[in-house]
Amino acid sequence: MKVLLGTDGSENADAAVSMLAQLPDADPLEIIVISVLQIPDLHYTLGSTAARESYVIEQNKRFGQAFERVKSLLEGRNVRLDCMIRSGHVGKTILEASEECDVDLIVIGALGQSLIDYVLLGSTSDFVATYAKRSVLVVRPTDKLYPDLRFLVACDGSDASESAYAQLAGSGWAGCSSVDLVHVLPPPVQWMTQEDQAVIRQAASDELEQQLASLRLRDKLPSLDTTTHVVESGHVGKRLVQFAEENATDMVVMGSTGRSLLARFLLGSVSRFVLRHAPCSVWISRDPEGTQ
Repeated sequence: MKVLLGTDGSENADAAVSMLAQLPDADPLEIIVISVLQIPDLHYTLGSTAARESYVIEQNKRFGQAFERVKSLLEGRNVRLDCMIRSGHVGKTILEASEECDVDLIVIGALGQSLIDYVLLGSTSDFVATYAKRSVLVVRPTDKLYPDLRFLVACDGSDASESAYAQLAGSGWAGCSSVDLVHVLPPPVQWMTQEDQAVIRQAASDELEQQLASLRLRDKLPSLDTTTHVVESGHVGKRLVQFAEENATDMVVMGSTGRSLLARFLLGSVSRFVLRHAPCSVWISRDPEGTQ
């Protein structure tokens, strides 16, 4: 797997490195570490050129130190490391590099520099997750030690959600962990009897099990410790976040669009809600060939 790892040298960015460092070794990882220099918009008056040059030197030094921390955290792992420093709009530059390097996954920290980012995603994380054509893993800091993770895979029967499960299984990162495959049903209408509701839930549960069996057989996926769940809610995103909170989920994995007709490189409403409100890391799965 080829990964583009974004870092600005902050503790929040280091959380993404820590996750990669503790995930199980599968195939060799090729990690390209990218730092993006945002040069202040200084007017070219007396002293501004010198201040600009000083800022660039200081930031390059900081990014160099960040790369050394990445190397230290990944020491002893089956990893090939490279780095790049670019300048420009952070989100756009990361997306351009992901295409240029033809990566499989973009990994970025969720939190920015402000306190509000502890509730909402920072602007860079939000931009990258929304507009990327590649899969994106947005990492929230946690005190839990990896690789003992609990994954939640959102499944609505679409190609996008099936691809999300397949990408997780193929990564090798969930081999020793538990996976909850969750389908959210709309709430029952008032005229339905309890017997009708039970029949619908059972049918949905049976269909989910069949989808899982079909995925494993069709794609010859590794056998993950997977439990299927059918839950009900009028708001799919809120129910997935609630499930993650109640079950101490470490990472939510989901397709970017689900059943929606949005362009493949834009987030659907459910994915966006989960990305912004989940208490854990979120992996937005995309097919770079554009099949989703």
